[in-house]
Amino acid sequence: MVRGTTTQWKTWMVVAVGTFVVLASAGTLVGMPWRYTAVGGVGTVLQILGGIAAIGIGVVLAWLGVTSVRKK
Repeated sequence: MVRGTTTQWKTWMVVAVGTFVVLASAGTLVGMPWRYTAVGGVGTVLQILGGIAAIGIGVVLAWLGVTSVRKK
């Protein structure tokens, strides 16, 4: 009984971490930090792509957590 509860907590923590990564990345993109640095055009594009990639990673992480819960 303890093992099943621990496993369920771990999978839901994966979902929570994925959701946090998505929200933090979206907040970063909304905040537009490239306005306050002298990174130039290439740096701006890299920061935007990094934020979008982080959102993708968070979505995949949350999706993996949800699908692992459904299989059990």
